[in-house]
Amino acid sequence: MMAARIEVEKLKEDEFGVRVIEGRSESTHRVTLAQDDYRRLSRGKDRAPRTHKAIVRVSVGARAERIHFAGI
Repeated sequence: MMAARIEVEKLKEDEFGVRVIEGRSESTHRVTLAQDDYRRLSRGKDRAPRTHKAIVRVSVGARAERIHFAGI
């Protein structure tokens, strides 16, 4: 299984355009990341703060893997 390539573009303060490319398949999405969610997700016990784009990329990637694994 080839990992999906995920491109993230900031559209507004809390809105991002996301393009998921896997092989010859491609999908586009609009994702909102509220400030409260950003603050909650940007820090973990042992990691430095993450950018908004990085959080969106990781979240979409994790979701894409679950969908692919489930065969949806």
